[in-house]
Amino acid sequence: MKNLFLTAVSLFISAAAFCQDIVINVVLDDSTGCVKPVWFLVTNNSGTDDTGIMTIDWGDGSNDQEIYTVAANSQTNWVQLNHSYAVGGNYIIDVQAVSDFIGVTISIPQGNQLISALGSNNCGYAYIEMSVNNSSCTPNFTNNFSLDFTDNLGGIVTIGGWGNLYTGLNTSNAPYTVSINDAWLTANNLTQTSADINISSFDTQGLAISSGQTFLVDWTNNNVSADPSFFYGTAWNFVAPLQIGELCAVFSNLTCLVMTSNMSVSLTMPALFVPNTSGLLNASVLGNVLTFDVLPFIGDAQLCIPFTFPGATPAGTGFCFDVAITYAGDANTTNNLGQICGVVLNSYDPNDKQVNLAERLNPDAKEKLVYKVQFQNDGNFTAVNVNITDIIDADLDLSTLRVLESSHPHWTSVYAATRQVDFTFYNIFLGASSVDLAASQGYIVFEIEENDNLAVGTEIENTANIYFDFNPAIITNTTYNINEYALGINEVEKVTIQFYPNPAKENITFKGADVQEINIFDLSGKLVMSSEKIVNNTISVSDLSNGLYTATVKTSLGNSTTKLSIQH
Repeated sequence: MKNLFLTAVSLFISAAAFCQDIVINVVLDDSTGCVKPVWFLVTNNSGTDDTGIMTIDWGDGSNDQEIYTVAANSQTNWVQLNHSYAVGGNYIIDVQAVSDFIGVTISIPQGNQLISALGSNNCGYAYIEMSVNNSSCTPNFTNNFSLDFTDNLGGIVTIGGWGNLYTGLNTSNAPYTVSINDAWLTANNLTQTSADINISSFDTQGLAISSGQTFLVDWTNNNVSADPSFFYGTAWNFVAPLQIGELCAVFSNLTCLVMTSNMSVSLTMPALFVPNTSGLLNASVLGNVLTFDVLPFIGDAQLCIPFTFPGATPAGTGFCFDVAITYAGDANTTNNLGQICGVVLNSYDPNDKQVNLAERLNPDAKEKLVYKVQFQNDGNFTAVNVNITDIIDADLDLSTLRVLESSHPHWTSVYAATRQVDFTFYNIFLGASSVDLAASQGYIVFEIEENDNLAVGTEIENTANIYFDFNPAIITNTTYNINEYALGINEVEKVTIQFYPNPAKENITFKGADVQEINIFDLSGKLVMSSEKIVNNTISVSDLSNGLYTATVKTSLGNSTTKLSIQH
């Protein structure tokens, strides 16, 4: 994979300049590393020998020269010149040649290239892979997993790889001890079974010299059946003037076992939102509930559903979709419910941040928030690098942060001391929107959990800063959530109440305590059902419409609030 990556970069920036019978090929390698090499090849198609001087201006005040001699009707070998930049940044490399045969200085347009250089504090990189023991399939995360790099001072940087490449290391802080991030292992039901990898030093190119390049992991629990779950979703570009938007959802099979039947999805939609069901399997719409099937899958399954909605919807209006999945052989039904929220856009600012959950969070649940940061280059020239910095709210558990999706290759760095997370898109070459609107856009999606036992009233805010090359930051909107009960309901004591089935059709039965009273609210906070007649800890919910509800249960031990899904 390493060779493929470097070759692709070289082909992207290689070119040739033609001057009479002398042909000069120039190749700049702008791939990762501490040293930037330039190669050149001179071909002489004339009948006369030629001698010349190649000059490279590296753009930082330094130059290199190379004398070449090429016989008539022949060519030189490829010549390589290397340069290390003391300060990271973007530089214009200018290549010129003075040819005795032509008698003039040749300026080579293809050698006038913008190159992105890294400083020594973040130019180190490593290639590390992962192999799963005793696995009947190859999970999709084996080349995109999070690693902890502990340097010689005890500092830890968590980096999410792209493919098997991990970059952004300070070469002067070697040796490093490398391990798989614990939160990532837990989230993926895995255990690291091999020893940590040690990086003793880096070579002159910035490549890590390490004790190994492969981690071994194994499943923590080998489930006896498939475990499909709702993974995450985003409400994409619901723009009021266009009256259209797109809901994208990702589902995961958390084991390597094959599903034996279709998975059913129930989607409760906001009022007046109309789906385009042409790309869905066995789709039907009843009221504001859309149901459809997903074929058996291993790994992830993603689908996007176009929607129309009223153009008169005010900008800033929040909306949510409730997601519930059903699978007959599900190994774990606790991960089958979720919510996808968005905000209606108008006079669209392409650089924004959105969170998947509604403003009000359940104080009795440790919620998992999914953030999406979108960016667009509205300048007049290509952006070589894009960097997103995010100071994570103190009420969120930094160790649970995980990148779910991105539009381009990127690297993630987590700095625990400052709670800053950097999502860096090196060499993204993001075009200007005035030239190509689609090619000017990108995004990053990440999830993170709340801290344990947050108090009622705890507020969570989040803002991202987007840097295009060395321009000032573009500051996104601030997302806002609060841990608050619906209609100001206050629970005097927390108690764990379980009930089944969920999703429910006719009845639900409670476990954990004797239920004295139940109140059920829809997502707007309206009380839709209340009862003190609970027989054998069972109650009928057959009169409720399909959808997602909040149920507040009163017991002799205290009160409990949880989510309830109804599917008839």
